Amino acid sequence: MSEIRLNINKYFPGLIFFGLSLILFLPLIVSPETVFPYVVGKSLWFRGIVYCVAGFYLILLTSNKSYLPDKNFLILIFALFVLIQAISGIASSSPVNSFWSNWERMEGVTDYFHWLIILIVSSSVLRKEKSWIKLLKINTYAGFIVAFLGLLEFFNIVIPIFFGLDIFPMVVNPEESYTLGERVESTIGNPTYIASYLTLISFISIGLMLREFQVNFNKSLKNTFLNFELGTKIFILLSSTGTLISIWTILNSGSRASLIGIVIGTLFAFLMLSLTINSLGKYFYGFFILTGSLIILFLTTNILIESQRNNLKDEIVKNYIPENLFGNEIQYSFTNFGAGDGYNENQEITNILNQLEFIKIFQDTERSSGTFMDMKSLSEYIKENNIYSTPLSNEIYCSDEIILYFWATDRYSFRECTQMMKIISKFGSGFSYPFKSGFNIGNRQYAWTIALKGFASNPILGIGPENFPILHYKYLELDMNDDSPHLDRAHNRILHTLATTGIFGAIILIALWVTIMTIITKKIFNKKNNFFWILLGSAFLSYITSSMFMFSVSSTYLQVILVVSLLSKSSEIKEIKENKENKEERFTKDAITFVVTIISLISIILLIRSFIYIPFSAAKLTPPLGEPGSVIEMQENINKFPKLSNYGRQEMFYILLRDYESMLSLSSEQGKFSENYNTLKNLIFQEYSRAVEIEPDNFNIHFSTASLFLGLSKYEADNLNQANEILKTMEILSPDSVQTLEIKIRLALLRNMDVEAEKLIIKWRNAMPYQFKNFWDENLAIAKGELIPEMEIDCKNDQYPQDAPQFDDSNLLYTNELEDGVIVGIKKEALEDALNVLPGIIVKMNYTGWLPNGCIFDSSYLPGMSPLSFLLGNNKAIPGIEESLITLKKGSIARIVIPPEKAYGSNGVSGLIPPNSPIYFEVEILDVETTGVKID
Repeated sequence: MSEIRLNINKYFPGLIFFGLSLILFLPLIVSPETVFPYVVGKSLWFRGIVYCVAGFYLILLTSNKSYLPDKNFLILIFALFVLIQAISGIASSSPVNSFWSNWERMEGVTDYFHWLIILIVSSSVLRKEKSWIKLLKINTYAGFIVAFLGLLEFFNIVIPIFFGLDIFPMVVNPEESYTLGERVESTIGNPTYIASYLTLISFISIGLMLREFQVNFNKSLKNTFLNFELGTKIFILLSSTGTLISIWTILNSGSRASLIGIVIGTLFAFLMLSLTINSLGKYFYGFFILTGSLIILFLTTNILIESQRNNLKDEIVKNYIPENLFGNEIQYSFTNFGAGDGYNENQEITNILNQLEFIKIFQDTERSSGTFMDMKSLSEYIKENNIYSTPLSNEIYCSDEIILYFWATDRYSFRECTQMMKIISKFGSGFSYPFKSGFNIGNRQYAWTIALKGFASNPILGIGPENFPILHYKYLELDMNDDSPHLDRAHNRILHTLATTGIFGAIILIALWVTIMTIITKKIFNKKNNFFWILLGSAFLSYITSSMFMFSVSSTYLQVILVVSLLSKSSEIKEIKENKENKEERFTKDAITFVVTIISLISIILLIRSFIYIPFSAAKLTPPLGEPGSVIEMQENINKFPKLSNYGRQEMFYILLRDYESMLSLSSEQGKFSENYNTLKNLIFQEYSRAVEIEPDNFNIHFSTASLFLGLSKYEADNLNQANEILKTMEILSPDSVQTLEIKIRLALLRNMDVEAEKLIIKWRNAMPYQFKNFWDENLAIAKGELIPEMEIDCKNDQYPQDAPQFDDSNLLYTNELEDGVIVGIKKEALEDALNVLPGIIVKMNYTGWLPNGCIFDSSYLPGMSPLSFLLGNNKAIPGIEESLITLKKGSIARIVIPPEKAYGSNGVSGLIPPNSPIYFEVEILDVETTGVKID
């Protein structure tokens, strides 16, 4: 063997070990400059190191083929699981989404391939138990740092980002956190995820400590510890401290799923200890009794809290509403009492609530915020903005007023206001969270239900990885009006796998879990280092248990892959006998090594550039981040990494929906309205087409685009048709969602279909909560002509030339009255042989538009404007213009009166045309151009 290959054989295993060690610090990575900073940075860090490790491994194989992996059933099962994920993704409606996921998750099939690479490389290169123990210790150190940062977060000690680095461990300010500082999140970004991760870390850490004592045991634990080497003593002390901090962090995360996992894992540990060490049997029963006692205490406490909550509700409601107005019991829900006969039918109670000033104040506050708030958030918002103060004290939170408001609006989550909860809360909001939530599993039951429905409709291959949101919107019901949360996971690993990859995916996953636990159990009963294997089994069992109530993230998956890799590790490589090589053999092998090295290094560079650098750059500019100077620049930022561009597109659509009026108003002032409007509309068409090409069933894309077209319909009636076409798709994807109903209502109102709109609005009122029932009332009144809203009109008379057609100059030769009230008055006849204006031709004309009071709202004679050219008969203009122009010829000058039904209807045009207003035009047909397009 040449010196080059000897050095590769000597140093590259260590280099690969170093790379694997870096991956273990993945939970600490946060990328504050990108969208979803707790996801993007971790994913790209992981992928970048995987590319390097895989490249080094290929180079190592050219030097020593002994590092090829042994045949292993566990690796085979995992590879089959990845394969079925890939097949399901390819067969799905959104293969790109299945493979690449989105910025929020980044857990597609592509990531599973990365995990498979790590599994193969680590199990092939790290063949000595010593190497694995060292790697696991490094893993626990990384976990302890995460736990310590959680401790700092609890005490509001924020670690800044040093030197402006893009990726750096940090703890965010409470107001920027997922739970607004209520529960510990550390660098994982979610209290549930950090609890799951640290649970595994704690079990592994305890297992490593017990292993040290079991392997080196000498007379007593104390004597064994004193005989440890310095490095081992330091590890024991750090692990003990780190485990305690980790457990404290888990308790302050408030994750009930992880607590259940800890109980099951600990029971497993005591059971295995009692089976392998007979003398410990009595301790197992003691622990079992202790665990049962704690569970009974938790249940009893929750029952007491519920009782106090019921008494509190009765007491407060009776202070405001006479008891005789209720039945036998005051229900928690004001509008959903009994079997559908809600209290909203009781006008006396409604009148009492309507007379309470604080109810109206709280309702208006929540409406103005545009979101539903929990009691604490709403109380803090009211207090910070000095909106209301209670007569007895300045404390809004848990006051009689706020509790009554939450009762009246069907949100009765005031367990935290009971005396028992106030005592428990002194231990911290994270610790008290399980008691505050009680037995409420939130939207998990809905997630489990739709997962089963999804599996029933696609039992073989499922809906496809990362496509669970399709099921969420498909089965979303109207009474889930706040759409919280947006469910993109089933919150149960088995059910999620059934729904997304079908029966084969679920069977392979269960087989993988069973195989892992079987191998661990065998190692436990082999009694070699069995304490370590018992705790490793506890860790994995706690992961399985918590996975029945939540979904995991990369930090947790990393721990699972470590367990699988350890169990799959290949046999140790025997000492290599150096075979003599002639010059030709040495040259050939060195040449192969050199070529593979060059190819590997080039591949690493290209992969990092294509799948690390470019995505990271794109994630820093994806809307709502970045400061684009124009809509076009925003579009370019979105498409920097096309595979993950749909999140940015959706955000861009919502930004345009918010800002399009001000953008087009500025364009109008600059004389560039027509140009910028067409640019904006073309951009929407382009990005919508690209979005549905990637994800044809992405409901949010369809909803945001339909909303945009409805908004733009005030400038061009054809946009209503575009919105209507998208609505057809929305009705297929989510027939019963509040978003679909919203688009239907808006479309009916804009088309002046007041009877249809009223039916839909009644449906809205029956489904929506108290504070949003009357959201559409004003719009409906306008549509029915019962209300004329005040509007500030931007007249352009001061910019209008004196020599252009004037409003009062209406000398007509004759008039024609068309159907539906459109009147065309001829001021100048065209020549007899002049070309007719017909559908399918491009008409060029000068025009001026007036309101009935002479206010000019638009004209081609205004500064910066030019004659208008457009294809007639393609719904590019309002119906009144289309119908009137086909009565004219080239050279005609006409005065046109258009009723609101043929103009802008009850919607009007913001700042230009009031609702239900007729409009007046004078047009001069300058030219007509035949296109050969036939339009009926």
